[in-house]
Amino acid sequence: SGPNKDATIRYRARKSDCDKCLLKQRCTPKEPPRNVTRSIYEPSRDVARALSQTQQYAISRKLRKKVEMSFAHLKRFTA
Repeated sequence: SGPNKDATIRYRARKSDCDKCLLKQRCTPKEPPRNVTRSIYEPSRDVARALSQTQQYAISRKLRKKVEMSFAHLKRFTA
């Protein structure tokens, strides 16, 4: 089915599928079994998480700190 009003999609597996799955405890540790809810934005979050593990991201974060600090000083002393 399509997304509900809180922008999530609910997947419900058959008991036979869930019982033999190796990830059962990981995907439904405390909830009723066989139900998994996933945000419609999760694919974008997966991409962002993957990018945050790259060397380019680490370099970008260091450069951003310098630029943000410069803007903060400009704002503080020229306002």
